[in-house]
Amino acid sequence: MKFDDYFRPFPVLNTPRLILRSLSHRDIGDVFNYCSREAVSRFVAWSPHKSKNDSRGFIDWVQMNYKTGLSVTWGIELRGTGKLIGTCSYVSIDPFFKVTELGYAISDAYWGFGYGSEAAMALVHFGFRQVGFQRMESRCMPENTASLRVLEKIGMSFEGVLCKGIYCKGAPRDIRLYAITDDVYNRMMT
Repeated sequence: MKFDDYFRPFPVLNTPRLILRSLSHRDIGDVFNYCSREAVSRFVAWSPHKSKNDSRGFIDWVQMNYKTGLSVTWGIELRGTGKLIGTCSYVSIDPFFKVTELGYAISDAYWGFGYGSEAAMALVHFGFRQVGFQRMESRCMPENTASLRVLEKIGMSFEGVLCKGIYCKGAPRDIRLYAITDDVYNRMMT
């Protein structure tokens, strides 16, 4: 099987409280609801969505990436409600080196309930068990302490600071780099 075949058809991932699935235009309202919130976009490179057209553009971009396989985004649906509360992604995929960058965004209305950790861990399991990644990374602004805790909960270790590692909202920003490798994951699961 080719590396990108793991994403065709698009894999639905289930956790005890969540369904991770592809995004569609029926999600525009929910995407706008969380992407328009200042709190959600505070520590990420994108700005809050100003209209549902911004959310439509985001979904179009995600769907284009489904075809290229360079980035894969799941919608995070709260089980039993049909409500989309965020997204989690393999932000970038390097199939040759079998490395991916993990990212996520959750509506601030659902912070503090462990949904971010649950969704991110589902991608860690899928990536190491099914896809065959050797390494998963995640980058996070140092001030985003809640996200740093998520990365630690899913088994990632702090590797260092990328000084001026991102240009975000008009200024260079330092980024903390976290990662987990397949051998660390396998030890963690035994």
